[in-house]
Amino acid sequence: MSASSAAPVPPAPLGPSPKEFLLSTPRGAYTTLCVRRCTDGSGGGGIDATASSSSADPLSGLELIDWRTHLERLVRSLRAMHAALDGAYARYYGWLEASGTTQPAALQQLVAPAVKAALVAAALAEPAAQHLMLVLVLPPAPDQPCGLAVHALAVACAAPGSAPGSAVVLGGPRGVPEGKDSGWVAQRAPLELLRPPGAAEVLLCTAEGRLLEGLVTNLFVVVADEAASASRSAEGGSEGNALTSVIVGGGAAASAAAPRLTVWMAGTHDGVVWGTARVHVLEACRRLGYDTREEAPDAAHRHSWREAFLTNSLRLVQPLHSVACGAANVWGLPPWEVRFDAAPGPVTAALAAAVTAALPTCRATDL
Repeated sequence: MSASSAAPVPPAPLGPSPKEFLLSTPRGAYTTLCVRRCTDGSGGGGIDATASSSSADPLSGLELIDWRTHLERLVRSLRAMHAALDGAYARYYGWLEASGTTQPAALQQLVAPAVKAALVAAALAEPAAQHLMLVLVLPPAPDQPCGLAVHALAVACAAPGSAPGSAVVLGGPRGVPEGKDSGWVAQRAPLELLRPPGAAEVLLCTAEGRLLEGLVTNLFVVVADEAASASRSAEGGSEGNALTSVIVGGGAAASAAAPRLTVWMAGTHDGVVWGTARVHVLEACRRLGYDTREEAPDAAHRHSWREAFLTNSLRLVQPLHSVACGAANVWGLPPWEVRFDAAPGPVTAALAAAVTAALPTCRATDL
């Protein structure tokens, strides 16, 4: 359910979908996160998921997954949209300077009432839901003292995670670098219509064929050492052929039989969105000892790709069994396809487990 004020709201009929909500809300910086219900007494104190007692606090037992990182994403998105949209948030930044508070703390104070109201409404309307999707949009509002309006929607959703899928390259870069802009929901609609049936995601790339990100995800590619890959290609493969993944042993350490692997992903300097799950994948790479390279993977070197996966706050880490360049891509690039025999591959599986285990939570009652 949606809310724009601090007052808790009573149960109401099911409201708009997240997409409908974003299309109907004034354009602004936004974020989407998962909220889970603890029914075993852990975390937020837990309540029976089917409880409907009016004496129970509807927020009790609800935990926002990775809330602090989503606040940081809002900070970055506000800054990016302010730069891209001719100072649209000038009133907000003036208020922030006058208030003398740090931005994450100020945002927490501003958004908490609407977030709580949306969660209360959803918890009462759908008491059996174990997971909720929370969408939070902050359009500029020059007529408000703080310069922001706050809109929140919470709806039932599936548990975080996703099965292996395929992705197809079709689009060019987004218009607002780094920031998560609700205007992108309407802008990406033509690309969504081109998505092949069954494809998990549409990917964006540069005119030169460097892969950037998905419509709602960040993209990672596990790349083998170029010398080993070139040798493999010369032994029987060509860049135009589908490729299978290699067996990787010993975590990040390369054995004598396997080339060294590096996890590639486009950086924010390439204009991709600052993804919350992306942050945790990079942290997991450091903990597990995987080399990383913040550079957009180049399709010209796809013979060296061994694994690929997508990330966002709802899918977490989604393995890909194929990545293809569609014939209808905006740049007119020649079609190609890379297939991976096993998805998830060992690197993807290790990172997925590490990310899931390390995600922090925040009790809704603590907002």
